[in-house]
Amino acid sequence: MMMIFVGFLEEIIFRGFLFRGIAKDNLKEAVIISSVTFGIGHIVNLLNGYDILKNSIQIVFAVAVGFMLVFSLYKC
Repeated sequence: MMMIFVGFLEEIIFRGFLFRGIAKDNLKEAVIISSVTFGIGHIVNLLNGYDILKNSIQIVFAVAVGFMLVFSLYKC
């Protein structure tokens, strides 16, 4: 249940507020900034003792997922 709530909250923050706020001025910047900040937000896992290599891979994957999610939001 908590994982669903966290995912929902992430969508509200990154695709809701951040993307839509920046997209008013510059769509390209909005896509890049919201995707990269979504990925960087996963750096907090290092505080939980995650391996730096595994966490770096997770960050890169999260940025890619962020791009896909914001692209699908924009196209819909």
